[in-house]
Amino acid sequence: MKTLRNIAALKKVTRPVSLAIGFFDGVHLGHASVIQQARVVANDGGGETWVLTFDPHPRVVLQPETAPPLLSPSGRKLHLLDEQGVDGCVLMTFNRDLASQSPADFLDLLRSSSPTLTHVAVGRNFHFGHDRAGSPALLSELLGAHGIGVRVADSVSWDGTPISSTRIRHAIHGGDLTAAAAMLGRHYTVSGVVEHGRQGGRDLGFPTANVKHEHQVLPPHGVYAATASSAGYDHPAVLNLGCRPSIEESQETLLEVHLLDFEGDLYGQELNVTFRDYLRPERGFSDSRALAEQISRDVEQARRVLLAETRKSP
Repeated sequence: MKTLRNIAALKKVTRPVSLAIGFFDGVHLGHASVIQQARVVANDGGGETWVLTFDPHPRVVLQPETAPPLLSPSGRKLHLLDEQGVDGCVLMTFNRDLASQSPADFLDLLRSSSPTLTHVAVGRNFHFGHDRAGSPALLSELLGAHGIGVRVADSVSWDGTPISSTRIRHAIHGGDLTAAAAMLGRHYTVSGVVEHGRQGGRDLGFPTANVKHEHQVLPPHGVYAATASSAGYDHPAVLNLGCRPSIEESQETLLEVHLLDFEGDLYGQELNVTFRDYLRPERGFSDSRALAEQISRDVEQARRVLLAETRKSP
């Protein structure tokens, strides 16, 4: 997938462009439906499927105190969009200048930046321009005047209610990882760089990777069966999310991952940690021996959970 940071670079795309637009946090099943609308048009017309998305989240710029934690930071989002089979993505910087543009000005920028634009695909709740004044109906009116088609994807529902990034965030925060996975179309993953920690796990015989999880949605504190992906390899793992009350209680939430049957140096590498199943709540232990014995039980339980999951897979 080609990735552009400047929308003007779309001028270099000479084939017809079918463009899906949205923030696409999490790239959930509803987002996939929007992208599919763009892909169908591109395939029918011999063109290319592109995505226009933004960084950071608009509320980080406009209302930072209410900005939501993310389901997918930009690097992770680009990976998920690549998995959707699109030809390219424009990751456009969202700033106050962009936010102040009228809907008409934004669409003028879009048309001038992509002379081969033939279609745009959005979701039913898509809004754009200053004060979110632009709607799918206005999009169709303004682009239609220039011969550019607009496809509006129907909402995708799960359990009788439309899927949204907000709904998935609430499910994860509340610990309903099954519901979150159903709406995402996959298990939830947190991405971050491995940092140096206190090495308390190593002292217990269970070395852990301390993953920096900046501004991402997190489930409740506890111990989870997981998989950890680095450099293209998936490793079974057990993770602790919490404050480490038995070692040295932290004032922040730590995500510490023990990769099973793994030896190597992960410091400085990005690790994608996928939550597979909740095992138990985080709690304190009277001494390091009791903690090590519990971690050993956690490891064996995680092995069983992950093995059972593998057997269920087609």
